[in-house]
Amino acid sequence: MQKLQNRSLKFKIITLGCPLNQSDSDSFRDRLLESGFNETADIADIYIINSCVVTQKAARNSRKEARKAKKLNPNSIVCLMGCYGEIEKEVLKNNIPEIDHVVGTKDRNYLLEELTETTSLVFEKTAKYDELGITHRSIKSRPVVKIQEGCNNKCSYCIVTIARGQPRSRKYENIKKQVTQFLENGYKEIILAGTNMGVYGIDLQTDINLATLLDRLASLPYKNFRLRLSSLEPMEVTEEVLQVIKKHNKICNNLYLPLQSGSDNILKRMNRNYTTDDFAQLVNRARTLMPDISIVTDLISGFPGEQRKDHKRTMEFVSELRLSKVHVFTYSPRPYTLAYNFKDQVRPDIKKRRTDEIKQLDLQLTKKFHEDNLKSIKRILIEQINNIGEHLSIKGFSDNYCLLECTVGENDNIYNNEFIYTIGLEAHEWGIKGQVLLPKEVK
Repeated sequence: MQKLQNRSLKFKIITLGCPLNQSDSDSFRDRLLESGFNETADIADIYIINSCVVTQKAARNSRKEARKAKKLNPNSIVCLMGCYGEIEKEVLKNNIPEIDHVVGTKDRNYLLEELTETTSLVFEKTAKYDELGITHRSIKSRPVVKIQEGCNNKCSYCIVTIARGQPRSRKYENIKKQVTQFLENGYKEIILAGTNMGVYGIDLQTDINLATLLDRLASLPYKNFRLRLSSLEPMEVTEEVLQVIKKHNKICNNLYLPLQSGSDNILKRMNRNYTTDDFAQLVNRARTLMPDISIVTDLISGFPGEQRKDHKRTMEFVSELRLSKVHVFTYSPRPYTLAYNFKDQVRPDIKKRRTDEIKQLDLQLTKKFHEDNLKSIKRILIEQINNIGEHLSIKGFSDNYCLLECTVGENDNIYNNEFIYTIGLEAHEWGIKGQVLLPKEVK
């Protein structure tokens, strides 16, 4: 790594991938700021690429960002950290000359030390990286709090288990401290994230689990905030978890459950530990407890061995369940995974066609979900305000993850990061056109 002159150095973090990466970037940003570096949105002295390797495209984008950074400032230090660095550290070091330093998911503190030693700034070794909170108000609207990292599932397509390692839960006291910091700083929505959140607490040798964690956090003595969960493995969602979500209006009634396939044959090949019947029972139980809950899912199209009938069954199953939104990913062979060596790979053109068909289905399902939420009162957190002539256009998400857009007057005292109540009037694929309600109109 080259030596930079000792001056006020500017850094920029580029984050790719999942909410967990965003949480890692936020923590890393805080430590850099505390150590005397300055953040910039322009050309930087130091670039941190927090990489993703879940697909070939994600890995390619990580390399692209590194090359782009070095082109912007040939004298800069370009660092790649995260999952890609964990999986292919030596390959990246030896083959991408634009990258000056590579670290994985387990040695990020080492990068902090290297940067501060290289620049003659001081790095205070006050805590392990994974336990660092975030105190700087540098996040736009919805900060991410990591509650655990790692997964011991053996899904045949997944490289994340290798990149993130075995499950490691953060202690409740550290999570509570970080959540409290965000609430004290005025944030109204906090996303809880992990590689496999459903197994939270399994390694702590205490009686705490995901349900008790949610119950405690939702009971913190603060008004007007909400917690939103990132993805949960379907068979880790217990009755206890559902009951806690129902109990607290501070926990969003929005579940992100990655199905991956609607074919039992493909689920078995993926080493998923459930059947489509198991998944349907979970969805129906959640809706019995919370009728307006939204259920979002992930699907992988073109998994090895997937026949037309498997794809058709997936489309039918998702339609029958009336899921709220579908994120589809075209299968991407990843090294070091079981599926990488499967012989019956699906042709690229077929994978693309199936992906496109699922995307069209998603548009239909999303619009239907929005139609089902018309004429009902929704609390939204304002995330965007735009001027349109003499009026303001405001946008925000409801507790059950409907995007609502409303028009108000310039003098209506509407502010970002505030809760307001709305009613949906017009459904679209992108969201709902609504109307802001006065306090007296909310029952």
